[in-house]
Amino acid sequence: MEDVRVISLGIVSDNATKCNQTNKRILEINPAALNCVDYTQCINAMNSVRDEKVIFIIWNGCINDILSKFHECSSLFAVFLYSKKRSYVHDKLRAQYSKIVDVFDDENALIESVLKMIQSMARIAIAVSLFDEKQKSIRDLTKNSASFILYQLLINVLKDMIPDEQSKNNMLAVCEDFYSSNKEELLKIAEFRKSYTPDKAIWWYSDECFLYKLLNRDLRTEDIDLLYSFRFFIIDLSTALENECRKLKQNDWMTLYRRQRLSNTDFEELHANIGIIITFNGFLSTSRDINVALRFARQCATFGSDLKICLIEICVNPSLSSVVAADIEQFSKMKGEQEVLFGLGTTFKVESIEMDEALNLWRIRLITTDEGAQQTHDYIQAQKEMMKEYSPLICFGRLLRNELGQIDCAEKYFKNLLQSVPLDHPDIADIYNGIGCVYAKKGVLDQALKNYNEAYEIRKRTLQETDPKIAESLHNIGVIYRAQSKIDRALDYFLQALTIHEKNYDGDHEDKGYTIESIGLVYRSKCKFDTALIWLSRALGMYKRLFPAQHPEIGKCFGSIGSIYEEKNERDRALD
Repeated sequence: MEDVRVISLGIVSDNATKCNQTNKRILEINPAALNCVDYTQCINAMNSVRDEKVIFIIWNGCINDILSKFHECSSLFAVFLYSKKRSYVHDKLRAQYSKIVDVFDDENALIESVLKMIQSMARIAIAVSLFDEKQKSIRDLTKNSASFILYQLLINVLKDMIPDEQSKNNMLAVCEDFYSSNKEELLKIAEFRKSYTPDKAIWWYSDECFLYKLLNRDLRTEDIDLLYSFRFFIIDLSTALENECRKLKQNDWMTLYRRQRLSNTDFEELHANIGIIITFNGFLSTSRDINVALRFARQCATFGSDLKICLIEICVNPSLSSVVAADIEQFSKMKGEQEVLFGLGTTFKVESIEMDEALNLWRIRLITTDEGAQQTHDYIQAQKEMMKEYSPLICFGRLLRNELGQIDCAEKYFKNLLQSVPLDHPDIADIYNGIGCVYAKKGVLDQALKNYNEAYEIRKRTLQETDPKIAESLHNIGVIYRAQSKIDRALDYFLQALTIHEKNYDGDHEDKGYTIESIGLVYRSKCKFDTALIWLSRALGMYKRLFPAQHPEIGKCFGSIGSIYEEKNERDRALD
């Protein structure tokens, strides 16, 4: 779950006690650390790494042979060498292998240096999402723009949730599991459990303990499971920053600085898209003092050639509605850094990217903007209006599944919800329905039907018989029966759903249109083509009144009508 994995090869000493103590210290600074005793084990360890960067420690041994095998590995970030022949090894290998940070003849100094690098990596690691304003339809978004929208949706839904003791315990259980071998972090977790209050959220974040490290990685990787687990602290920290932000709203423009590591790919993408809107996937730490940022940039100067360490200069207009930024110097344990922390979702425009020859760093200039936030806000509000009968918990899962097409994420999300809420929770039927929709999209029809029926039974017990959600359940069950070629049963459920829709909606409504279309498709399957055309034409007319001309539902309905005319051998009408 952290960004870094330390992999060490060999032994520091023939003394077993000393070796155990050294390995224990490494585990304390990096719980994911692996100690390998031979090449084969080391190769397997390197191949097992996915999203982490590897810090490789070589204790003695044939250093040149080892580095020749691993140095170009993309996950290898930095190499630390231990050798009693320090000066000889240092001079010979540093020029040959650029990822070597240093050679040590003292294991304590080596471990301290590794710790400082891990801390520096954590402070400058944050992902960037890009948003193309020209893409008007959410379904047409590029992968980058979809990531941007997903992030904004996540923030919006999280802010509507209520932190409680259960969400706190869920988060701490995840942290305790990860740091099970780290006594120092376990003590911090126990202290948090005992003494934490929401007004201390910024203080705890600035401590750079278990919360800081795990939360930032979860935000950056957009891991839905873990983000949901950390919702308790995300909500409190976001609220605390919004409260502090009010103190800056009346300020003039200010300039802030940050050191930032970017992969060469991400850097080139930014460089090719000057003027694009971006957001950072995490709480963005900056300083009023350029020298603080430069200090960290220089500490990271030895990072691998596949990364660029940049100086980010941010021109901030605090009065913008989307800007959540707080001066946290009074809360921070890092005194003297003049830190300003941005909340989640602040949007920036890339103004320029230039090489600063004097500093020997790429300088990326950003300016705060409401542009991307406004478009996202408009979209979210439109979605909320369409789903106003659902809670924020359910809205987010539906958006994952339907609008962003992240079926696996939606499945994990709804299943996590099912495990975390009591059986009498007001959203329980909607959760079962959400799981059913996921299985339906995956074509796992038996599981879809099982969950749809579970939702239907709960809704029948808890809702009025004409509630639109009863109609939704009836429609969904009908869809599965139609897919299973149980045509008559499907028709029965669709007609029951339509009866409820007509009691709730005198005029046009998209749910009503979907059910009418489904009835038409059932009659097509029964080869009752004239009846099918009546129903499909009725659905098409409703879609035309509800949706813009290029909406996919209109095209799909036209296609169904055309195929019926072909089956009737009326090809001229099919072409029309």
